[in-house]
Amino acid sequence: MIKVGVLRGGIGDSYDASISSGRYILSNLRSDKLNSDYKAIDIFVDIDGIWHIGGIPTTLEKVAEKVDVIFNALHGDYGQNGNIQKLLENYNIPYTGSDSSTCAYISNGFSIKEDLSKIGVNIPSHILYGAYLEDLDGPQDKYIKKITRDVLNRLSPPWVVKPINHSSSMGVFICKTIQDLMNAFNVGVHKNVSIIVEEIIEGRDTYVSVINNFRGKEIYPLLCTDNFTNNEKREVERLAALVHDKLNLKHYSQSHFIVNPKKGIFLMEVNALPSLHEDSLLNKHLNDIGLSSHDFINHIIKSV
Repeated sequence: MIKVGVLRGGIGDSYDASISSGRYILSNLRSDKLNSDYKAIDIFVDIDGIWHIGGIPTTLEKVAEKVDVIFNALHGDYGQNGNIQKLLENYNIPYTGSDSSTCAYISNGFSIKEDLSKIGVNIPSHILYGAYLEDLDGPQDKYIKKITRDVLNRLSPPWVVKPINHSSSMGVFICKTIQDLMNAFNVGVHKNVSIIVEEIIEGRDTYVSVINNFRGKEIYPLLCTDNFTNNEKREVERLAALVHDKLNLKHYSQSHFIVNPKKGIFLMEVNALPSLHEDSLLNKHLNDIGLSSHDFINHIIKSV
């Protein structure tokens, strides 16, 4: 019997989503369909970063002794910035999802979009501003006015202003006016983070999940069932598979696109550890192709 530690919780805004995913995965592993093959072990990380086994505080050394493999149900930056993956690698614990170097790379949304744009993936027009340095950039108020003017000269409104690193507490700002821009930059300056300003792409949102080594395909996109034409569906599925491949993602992922009828299809975000619970988009995609959550979880664990 394979001992599967389900890693959930963590630090940050994705704590609740991770708790839900972990609970769902545990319930599947403990069901009649899987409990003869797997022993499910609840590995919980609280909001202070303390690890637990079955509710009792523990260490990674003890986790390594208790499990054969980790099903990583962490989400957000805490779950996919590469740090957790590196810890598991240091203790030689096999785990689901992409490795530490891949996760560290994709946590920088600017870098991956720049690289993907070189292979034909449309991304929104954008400008990157490094973290504010007083010695280099001068007084804060003058610097904020300067970069605001720069945006006005280079990108038409409205804009999205966000930190380059999702772990930042800056948040995301939708800016329609000059004052909105200045307010967002003011927050970024005080948070001392690098900032991306993007054009806003209007259109229809769609999310495409991807599974490795499924139904005879190395990379299998899960059908997009939203209200799109057949050509649009095929293209977003092709792009999701391309993104998964070029970023060297493993086991499964999910990409967010916006389809604009005139400008085309734009990649917005890539999620290396999408949520998996009863109401999640991934679970909806699994249902759409007739794949049960039991079979999906079994497939992913066997892929490690």
